[in-house]
Amino acid sequence: MGPIFLAATLAAAPTITESSTPPSTGMSTQQADIAVMDYYPAAARIAGIEGWAKVKCLPPEYSSCSVVSESPAGSGFGQAALALMTHWDSKRRPHTRPTAPTQLKPPAITYRFSFSLKPPLILPNPLRPVMVITNPDWARKPDGALMVWPAAAYRAHVNGSVVLQCIVTEEGRLKPCAVVQENPSGWGFGDAALSFAATFSMRPQMIDGQPASGARMQVPIDFRPPP
Repeated sequence: MGPIFLAATLAAAPTITESSTPPSTGMSTQQADIAVMDYYPAAARIAGIEGWAKVKCLPPEYSSCSVVSESPAGSGFGQAALALMTHWDSKRRPHTRPTAPTQLKPPAITYRFSFSLKPPLILPNPLRPVMVITNPDWARKPDGALMVWPAAAYRAHVNGSVVLQCIVTEEGRLKPCAVVQENPSGWGFGDAALSFAATFSMRPQMIDGQPASGARMQVPIDFRPPP
């Protein structure tokens, strides 16, 4: 007999485990928004070209960053983003603070920078005293009907609960995920929850309106028959 499809429920809203408020830099937001334009590629600015760049930073210190992509290519936005990252030390970056014990390895983190001339602005702006950070949220509520209930547990009338810890990508997917709690163990609830998590769709963490990967979240899931 194969796995049983039954409704499972999220026990609660996902819990974000990251701090989201950087300390003050001593510069007002208006001053920071003026100063950051010094990083706008000069040739692109003269030509009236707007664009974006994505950079990736590696653990454990997140000081090693590289350009993933930029548009338009060759316009200097990638190098400008890297220059801005030197002012965004690890103590001010989201995701780099210590978190609760986890089986997940520290993830590489990606940041997307948007370069605008109308209005003149670069976001996120690491020079700002406070950066507006929005935590991930559900883009679409998980459908419990997609959960595969372990067949042996179903036949034995065993209920279960699982807590996952996941990384939210900039596309809003939860990967990777790890089981941090499983009760009872040995019935396959952890593996079933991991399969279920692959169907989740999130709004990613936003930093000054730009998507970022790397936010950690905990997702509790209950395996109980529908009433």
